[in-house]
Amino acid sequence: MRRSCRFVNLHSEKTADHWQNYQGAKNAAKKAVAVAKATQYGDVNEKLESRDGELYRLAKNRHWQAEDIEKVFGINYENDQLLIDPKKALKR
Repeated sequence: MRRSCRFVNLHSEKTADHWQNYQGAKNAAKKAVAVAKATQYGDVNEKLESRDGELYRLAKNRHWQAEDIEKVFGINYENDQLLIDPKKALKR
């Protein structure tokens, strides 16, 4: 019996036997999903660990580091003025 059918049975007749059947089906479904995800993402992880994956990771880090520098627009100056100009903010 499928998990959804056991769920309906659980709520139609609340007995310990129905609860155990439902929990067993729920755990089996979770395990099946975990195995499917592991096999699917295993190929992706192997590709990322290869030389091409290393280059992708380095490019992504470089992008985020450059974006962090570009977002320095809101810095408070000594006299509580907000510096919006990025050149002045970087000089400070």
